[in-house]
Amino acid sequence: MGDNADMDIPALVLNALAVLTAFAALVVSVVTSTRQNHLGHNANQLPVVVELFSEIRSYEFLRKEEQLWQELPGIAPAVPLSELPAPLREYSFNVANFYSMIAYLWMLQAVDERLAIWPVHFRVSKTWEAIRPFVQAERAARGAESSFLNVLETFVAKVEGTDIQCYLGALQRRVNG
Repeated sequence: MGDNADMDIPALVLNALAVLTAFAALVVSVVTSTRQNHLGHNANQLPVVVELFSEIRSYEFLRKEEQLWQELPGIAPAVPLSELPAPLREYSFNVANFYSMIAYLWMLQAVDERLAIWPVHFRVSKTWEAIRPFVQAERAARGAESSFLNVLETFVAKVEGTDIQCYLGALQRRVNG
């Protein structure tokens, strides 16, 4: 009987090592799979982000947006956005629709929140400040508060409530290792 007990110990140790090895392989597999999934999600975001942000870097877009900032505050009383004089009406719709697209992507979690907010945080807030009275007048003219640029308004509230310095600090820590 003593010999059988002695023979069982190496078998138990071998079995325990096999179980530990299998468990380690499972952990490595799960970690690798999770990482691959994260990398795949990021890779899918890249073409969308590059396309969207090529627009905001264009001189034409920046010129239109800055013209809105300069001229809209001088229009009183606020009229519906659709009744603004040309070219301000066109510029307002173009710029608001651009930011709305980012807002939709953010809301659907199709892009990382930091990627949606960080590059536009200053400009989207300033643009919203300029167009807000005209958006509100447009909603009133339509007779429905939830009829126009609501996702953009929600996005702007999120942007304005975000600590951009926290994002910057996290990025600097990541880059500096």
